[in-house]
Amino acid sequence: MDKRTIIAYDDWGGSKIYASISEASADTGVPPSAICKCCQGSYKSTYGYSFKYYDSDDEIECDDVREFRKHNVEAHKRKRELKDSDKLIVAVDITNGKYRLYDSFSFMCRELMLNERNAYRVLSHDRYHKSVGGYTLWRYNEVLLSDLNGPF
Repeated sequence: MDKRTIIAYDDWGGSKIYASISEASADTGVPPSAICKCCQGSYKSTYGYSFKYYDSDDEIECDDVREFRKHNVEAHKRKRELKDSDKLIVAVDITNGKYRLYDSFSFMCRELMLNERNAYRVLSHDRYHKSVGGYTLWRYNEVLLSDLNGPF
């Protein structure tokens, strides 16, 4: 397989040229599959970077060359998780109707000892999964807390 030259753009307008996808992955910390999908046009950007196959010098504007800044990929993953979890989750105990609010899906599953796959199915209202581990799960905006028996 031929190595193709890659150009990476950061969020601040900087750019950097890499000899291959593997070199770009090693330097930025972005998985090679994500870089490949970005280059092919499946993704617009990934982990705060945009990647394209580099074909000619015409793609880079020489007047506006800025320093290429590397992201902390782990911090970018955490920030993305926070965006996904800004909706509160209500866990309602089936036996007594008491509830507890959680702002993190994974924390809720660990604390209540729930299987994450089954909990996700209940939370997404899969028609075959109504409860998991003795709890029903709802998004905060889907349930009236006044109808429940109070926090446990």
